[in-house]
Amino acid sequence: MLFAETGKMWLFFLRTLKTVFTTVPVKKEVLQQCVEIGIESLPVLGAVSVFIGMNVTIEGYSTFLRFGGENMIGVFAGMTEIRELCPAIAAAIVTAKAGTRIAASIGLMRIKEQIDALEVMAVDPFRFIVAPRFIATVLMFPFLVLISDTIAIAASYLVATAQLGLDPGSFLDYTISYIHMSDIYNGMIKGLIFGMIISVMCCYFGFVAEKGPVGVGRATNKAVVFTGMVLILVNLVLTDIMYS
Repeated sequence: MLFAETGKMWLFFLRTLKTVFTTVPVKKEVLQQCVEIGIESLPVLGAVSVFIGMNVTIEGYSTFLRFGGENMIGVFAGMTEIRELCPAIAAAIVTAKAGTRIAASIGLMRIKEQIDALEVMAVDPFRFIVAPRFIATVLMFPFLVLISDTIAIAASYLVATAQLGLDPGSFLDYTISYIHMSDIYNGMIKGLIFGMIISVMCCYFGFVAEKGPVGVGRATNKAVVFTGMVLILVNLVLTDIMYS
C-alpha cells in the first residue's frame, strides 16, 4: 500500500513537472497563489522567527558562557538559524497554513466533481489547478526562508546586545566572518526543494480525496502528516549532502 501510494505520488509529480514546462501558466492564478502561499504566511513566519532567534541566542549563551566563548554566540545562532531552523520553520508554517488550504480546496473540487467536469471538457486540471500552486510555492519559498533568516538573526542581535550585554561590534564581526553566502544559498535551496514537496503532496492528497466532508478532512490530515514526515527525512539527507 505504501509503495503503491509512493509510486502514484511520483507519477503525480512527473505529470506536474510536464505541465509546468510544456504549457503556459495561468498568470492570474499564479499571482493569487503567490499572495495566499507567500504574503499571507509572512505575519506568522515573522513572529515565529523572532521567538526562534531569541530562544537560540539565550540557550546558546548559557552554554558558551561556561567555556568563555560567549562572543561566538552570533556564529552559533546565525549558522543554526540559516542552515536548519529557518528553512524548517518556513516549511512547517507553509504546510500548516497554505498546505492545508491547498489540500482542502482541491479536495472540495474533487467531491463537487469540478475536476471531473474539467476532464470531461478536455481541460487539463493540472494546468489550472496544480501548476499554479506548484509554481507559486517554488517561487515564494526561497524568499520566505531568506526573510526568516533576516528576522531571526536580527532578533538574535537584539537579545545578545540589549539583554545579554555582548558587544555589538564583536557580534557582527564574528557573524559576518564565519557565515558565508554558501550557507544562505543552501538554506534557500532547501526552501526550494521543500516548496516542491509541499505543493506536490498537498495537491496530490486533495486530488485523491474521498467523497464527502469526511474525505476532505482525511485528505487534509494526510497531507499535513505525510508532508511533515517527508520534509524531516529530506532535510536530513540535504544536511548530510551540504555540510558533511
